Amino acid sequence: MGLPYSVFRTISATGAAPGGGVEGVASAATNYSTPWSISNGDGFSLHLEWTGTASGNLQLWFTNKPFPNLANDNDWDQDTTFGTAGNVALGGAAGKFGDNVGNAKAKWWRFKQSGGGGTGTLFGWVTTQRTA
Repeated sequence: MGLPYSVFRTISATGAAPGGGVEGVASAATNYSTPWSISNGDGFSLHLEWTGTASGNLQLWFTNKPFPNLANDNDWDQDTTFGTAGNVALGGAAGKFGDNVGNAKAKWWRFKQSGGGGTGTLFGWVTTQRTA
């Protein structure tokens, strides 16, 4: 396996933040994580955390399009086996969730916070199979 990397990052408007941004994003009505690819793997491990009173659901989405639209869900499909019926409820309080996703064949994956609000920060890390 490779090293875990952060998929929820806050980037400054100028793009000047050192190291490509700060881990975590503020809870919002809709948030999308940075997509990751497992083209040469068969699964991945994930760890999600949230602070404060973040609300809504975290969902896992995938696509096989080579260059998917990142601004909306049009090119993406929801993985309805993730969490409970495709959702991990944030519940308005700090929490965490982890999963080892096997048999993940799609080209691209990402998280979405849906119906969110409250105050808090979302964090997410993914470890994919190391490829040579």
